[in-house]
Amino acid sequence: MKRLILTLTVALMVCLCAFGGELKIRFFSSEVAEYGDAAFLQFPNGENMLIDMGVIDNGYEIASWLKSKGITTVDYAVFSHCHSDHVNGFASLLDSGITVKVLYSSGYFPTNYRWALGRIDSNNIDHRKVTAGDSFDIGDVHFDVLWPRYEDLDFANLGQTSAAISGTGSNNDMNNHSLVLKITYGNTSALFTGDIYTDGEADLVAMYAYDPTILDVDVLKVPHHGKATSSSQALFDATTPVLAATTGQFQMGTKQFGIYVLGGATVTQSWMNGNVDVVMDGTTVTWTADKEGYIPLYQKYYDAFMKKLAGAK
Repeated sequence: MKRLILTLTVALMVCLCAFGGELKIRFFSSEVAEYGDAAFLQFPNGENMLIDMGVIDNGYEIASWLKSKGITTVDYAVFSHCHSDHVNGFASLLDSGITVKVLYSSGYFPTNYRWALGRIDSNNIDHRKVTAGDSFDIGDVHFDVLWPRYEDLDFANLGQTSAAISGTGSNNDMNNHSLVLKITYGNTSALFTGDIYTDGEADLVAMYAYDPTILDVDVLKVPHHGKATSSSQALFDATTPVLAATTGQFQMGTKQFGIYVLGGATVTQSWMNGNVDVVMDGTTVTWTADKEGYIPLYQKYYDAFMKKLAGAK
């Protein structure tokens, strides 16, 4: 049974640990950039992971936060997909003196992100390419790669899709082939979805319809920042999260507004709640947020959002 203890407070909660430790997840907010998607995981065995690194300014911001915690080495990093608000912070992270040991990706790099491959090679980072059906463990934490399917990745024509001149690949192509990772620790779980669109969500739900437990999770990283492109009811019905974390860009789309009001889960949004820290002890999931209000960077958006919210009641 899923259990969520909800607290809006600056302090982290302390849990009894039934599985010999805690898996901690921080969904980053930002004080410097309106765009950017990034999360930090601290594993029970002491190792850590970054899932995406946001835009360039986010990378510097994350590096500063890591150093404030005495962390100069990222044991594992993940590229969900090659878009600037997920990957560009990788460069500034490295330029800030943070070492990355292992990086997971699908291996699907458009031509304008070959620079990232160059940085991986020049920094002697162990690059592990994974797609649907792969899995790996970090201590007691298990990872299942649920998406994309390898056969759907058109490596031969990458960069020659709807943006053939620039070789960047189309937004639909890159977003819908985001890595989707299910993370399981004991009886608790989280789903990281990158920026998959509703058609990608439909394919994902159909692919695992034979076993409803696969997509059923406690924590959902809401796809594509809560934009109207994503976050279908079908995905929410399949995942039944108790916490849905919306990260990165502020969006005023109707779909994001619908999630906030009707999502069926506690929803956090980085522009409004700041950094969100999740703790899984293998039995329960607890979370805390920096604040309830808005990040000053987003005041004009917040005022408009609250006006819209009041009109819906």
